[in-house]
Amino acid sequence: MTTPSGYPGSNKEPYGSAGQYPSGQPAPGSYPPPGQDPYAQYPPPQQFGGQSPYPGPNQYPSPNAARPGMVTAAAVLAFIVGGLQLLGGLLLLLAGGIAADISGALGGIFIVIAILLLAVGALYIFAGIKALQGKNAKILVIVAGVAVVLQVISMLSDFTPTSLIGLAISVGIIALLLQEQSKAWFRAQGAPTF
Repeated sequence: MTTPSGYPGSNKEPYGSAGQYPSGQPAPGSYPPPGQDPYAQYPPPQQFGGQSPYPGPNQYPSPNAARPGMVTAAAVLAFIVGGLQLLGGLLLLLAGGIAADISGALGGIFIVIAILLLAVGALYIFAGIKALQGKNAKILVIVAGVAVVLQVISMLSDFTPTSLIGLAISVGIIALLLQEQSKAWFRAQGAPTF
């Protein structure tokens, strides 16, 4: 009885020469011959719907790319809001000292609000510096988000045009930093972003 080609006992190689199928593709479990690309048998990424499933070298900006104007605008807005809140906090602290001479409770309330304003203003400036340097976008987005919540609460209890302006600026900061161009620049810097 004769053994079919490709089975043990047969005198024919099942995969042709050098562990390859007759079509030239490597046999399962075999290595390609020296000098041949081991991944040449796989289709290039462009055959998967026309786009590469992996980011290419030009898909993200380089770390030395110029800072987008949106990031600069968000940082400048943060400096403006932070500076105004620091100024307001200092004025309220002064008013709290004067009010404490008249009524201790009223002065205490002014001082607590002044300290909160000073803290938020300092956070805005710190977060603006981090964003401007390309080190962190999340801090400024979080600070602006907290400011939006506080401004909405403030507007529900006592609506003023200045609170509406503050709300618009905080929402603008968030919108500028969440643009894809801004996020791509932060990622290229290795900085955290949403």
